[in-house]
Amino acid sequence: MTQRLSTSIILFVASLTATFTIPVSACFAQSPESIASQAEPEALARGPIHEAFAEQVNFDPVPGITVAKQPPELIDEVPPQVQPEGYNVQWIPGYWAWDDEREDFIWVSGVWRDIPPDRQWVPGYWADAVGGYQWIAGFWALDRANEVEYLPYPPASLERGPTSPQPSVSHYWVTGCWQYHDQRYRWRPGYWVGHRDDWVWTPDHYVWTPRGAVYVRGYWDYPLVRRGVAFAPVYFHAGNRYRDRNYSPSVAINVGNLLFDLFVQPRHHHYYFGDYYGDRYRRAGYQSNFAFHGRSGYDPLFAHYSTHQRRGGVDFDNQVRQWHAVRDRDESQRPPRTFNEVVTRTGRDERGASAAGGSLVESLTDMISNGRSNVRITRTEEQEQQIAAARSSSVLRDLVQQRIAAEVQSDPVAGSPLDDGRGRASANAQGPENRDKRVTTLKLPGLDIDIDANARNGQGR
Repeated sequence: MTQRLSTSIILFVASLTATFTIPVSACFAQSPESIASQAEPEALARGPIHEAFAEQVNFDPVPGITVAKQPPELIDEVPPQVQPEGYNVQWIPGYWAWDDEREDFIWVSGVWRDIPPDRQWVPGYWADAVGGYQWIAGFWALDRANEVEYLPYPPASLERGPTSPQPSVSHYWVTGCWQYHDQRYRWRPGYWVGHRDDWVWTPDHYVWTPRGAVYVRGYWDYPLVRRGVAFAPVYFHAGNRYRDRNYSPSVAINVGNLLFDLFVQPRHHHYYFGDYYGDRYRRAGYQSNFAFHGRSGYDPLFAHYSTHQRRGGVDFDNQVRQWHAVRDRDESQRPPRTFNEVVTRTGRDERGASAAGGSLVESLTDMISNGRSNVRITRTEEQEQQIAAARSSSVLRDLVQQRIAAEVQSDPVAGSPLDDGRGRASANAQGPENRDKRVTTLKLPGLDIDIDANARNGQGR
């Protein structure tokens, strides 16, 4: 990388003070959360983190989960009338995600995101698929790219960990990756990267689509606390889908408290936060991020923060393992599962608090008034709020429709399990004739956004 990187951003890292063959439905009993009211959406204190806030990386492009239930219509979501300051802050709307335990969909609230330098967000979506509906993951594409190319699926990763001694405690290993050149794949080995306090490196990787694999070139991203504001997922009870009114997130995720309660679910292509402790979640495919890292995938966050702490003489790896061991054994030490439970526990005892102290979620109003936001928050006018929501939602949802047309409704590449989205080969009777004409790229919208040149070059504040 030739980008000149800033060293002025202050990181907050908390210190510790104290196979998919199993049917998912068999892993869970009835959801334990008590329902206080079904009239309003229930803000959760655990669940998936918006893909655009933290992109999850697998060694191999893994097909997304397929569920029988049809996802609801998208919600008319309006961003809160406050937003974080940053280089290039944009509102990225929410989407539906599958909750294994409820056997129902929950809403992953939109995020205010300081866009990584030289990147644009390509959102995920639910596609018609054989056996139901399949989640197709989103990804960060180059912002100067006019299109995304679909490639043959790469061979299985050859990554086996470091192949040379670590140069220093300030270096961390970055996974190797297949590179596609001249219509064939060649393996590019992993390598050591020098740690930078103010930047998190997300390595080259591939994202699975029905059309083929999308190559995502490695990029520098901000530390979690500088990425913007993420909001808690919410559950809409039966009959309450907000079809006739707007929904605006009001409960924020305390991202500075996430590091000790962070999980990965590769088949869902998401990070998860909160209470996913215990054997039943492991059997269902939920892995602590430190257990996932280096085995079936790569966790840029764990690589970054463990190295950051190690440089300061803190054994972060051992601390987070001990923290998980305590919560695996003792259910009373696990964090609350809903925002209502967080409010009920506040002031009563310290059980279930994060390793950094405090809760994993908090009302946006309290976060701002108590000065606990890790980024400067400014209030926006209602008109600006509506314009931001309408513009980003329109552009990104149009892009989803373009993805569906290119990835699901076209003749798929060899090896794809999808045809017209429901496995009906007859829907593509002209397949042989169209084979050489099929779409192999996705045109990107090329958002006309005025970005400070320093941000585009990866320079610091």
